[in-house]
Amino acid sequence: MTTFKKQLLIQLVIGVAVLLVAVIATEIAASQLEKNSEKIRDQKRELSLRTSATANFAELKSNFDLAQPAIAILDQFLPPKDDLINFGRDMVNLGKQHGLSIGFNFGNETSSSASGAGSIIFSISGSGSFNGFQQFLNDIEKSSLFIKVTSFDVTRSAPNDEYNILMNGVVFFK
Repeated sequence: MTTFKKQLLIQLVIGVAVLLVAVIATEIAASQLEKNSEKIRDQKRELSLRTSATANFAELKSNFDLAQPAIAILDQFLPPKDDLINFGRDMVNLGKQHGLSIGFNFGNETSSSASGAGSIIFSISGSGSFNGFQQFLNDIEKSSLFIKVTSFDVTRSAPNDEYNILMNGVVFFK
């Protein structure tokens, strides 16, 4: 081999080696750049979630502050649980006032919490005139207690022209 060819081959090998090193360095830099850009995207998503959560929290806090006066007013209307101790007796006496024979049972109780009022399930069974039941229900509706009737069943007894009722409901307390 002549010296010219040798020098040309050496320069060619050096050029290819430099080019190969440059390609490898470019691939490594691109890989690192992709990893860093993925980290940045993840951080942007997390920042967006945190910003959204902070905005939601601020809105909830604002709504809570707006609702506080209304909650205080509503709280005045709900009786304490201890005041409901005579609720069953009061329902039986109310039925007697309208000529009804009433039976009363308390059911399960849900305690009050910061998120809502407490409640007691009850059931009333009774018999009497249709007019008596209408007056009884009107008086319950006019009551200062918050009562929700969950089911109501009326049947007529043909021989005496009496009606039988079965009523289930919930009474609320603070």
